[in-house]
Amino acid sequence: MRPVTVSLAAAGVSPWIPLDYLSTPFNVGLSVKLTPGAVLTYDVEHTFDDLFDRAQIGALSRVAAVATLDFLSPHLLSVGDWLGVDTAGAPFDTELGVVATVVDADTVTYAVPNSGPTSVAPASFVRVRKARVFDNEFLVALAASEDGNYAFPVRAVRLNVTAWTSGTAQLTVIQAGPR
Repeated sequence: MRPVTVSLAAAGVSPWIPLDYLSTPFNVGLSVKLTPGAVLTYDVEHTFDDLFDRAQIGALSRVAAVATLDFLSPHLLSVGDWLGVDTAGAPFDTELGVVATVVDADTVTYAVPNSGPTSVAPASFVRVRKARVFDNEFLVALAASEDGNYAFPVRAVRLNVTAWTSGTAQLTVIQAGPR
């Protein structure tokens, strides 16, 4: 895998960087570099879940700026985990969705714009992807450049800038190829 780099110059999360966890699961190097004078705090997060696996939903609705997503089976998600929703249309579609609340074993909420339709027709085909999010144990709550790696196989990594005043954080992921 060629090095992959993502940058953030504001609080929030980057897109996921999928990894080849089957052929080279333990050869993942990480580097986060901050621009000179940057004032920010960041985490490097990972998931063990398949980012491309689809989940079936029973209902999707919105009240003000909060969408409620009902799955047909238990979702296993926690507050802060990731949701990718597409084919539902505005305002429901998101690639960087974050679980805001867990209502019950089958229902979660996430933030959406406060405009547009308030529900999706029950017969609509909505694709939902989900992933439980974990912090890299060494790259958490940092405010300086740092390097690390994974000693266990993960499926994807991303950068999360948790507090930002100025500057840019740049995550580079390098995964060695098979021997």
